[in-house]
Amino acid sequence: MSQSILVKGTFRNNKKCCVGTHNTKNNRLFNKDEEEFLYKMVEENIISKIDKFKKIELYADDDGKILDITRVDVNTFKASYNLMLDKYISFLNDNTKLIEIKSI
Repeated sequence: MSQSILVKGTFRNNKKCCVGTHNTKNNRLFNKDEEEFLYKMVEENIISKIDKFKKIELYADDDGKILDITRVDVNTFKASYNLMLDKYISFLNDNTKLIEIKSI
């Protein structure tokens, strides 16, 4: 079982840039280091080149099943990517808590 968050930007020439983080065991919440890594990578690889993208997609994945896909306008993502990433991290952390409760 595993969880991941992926931010995929599609450039105007249809090449893609993907940034994400992955919890391979799905036995714990995403920790602060993973959150900081995700924000840093998004800022370096997506936000710094935001004007070159034509679309942005966010994926939440749990054990190979896509839980949520959000297609976001480039300008909207630039203005509120922190809130969107927080939503996805909280969403997966809540899902992990549910798995822990079911396993008891």
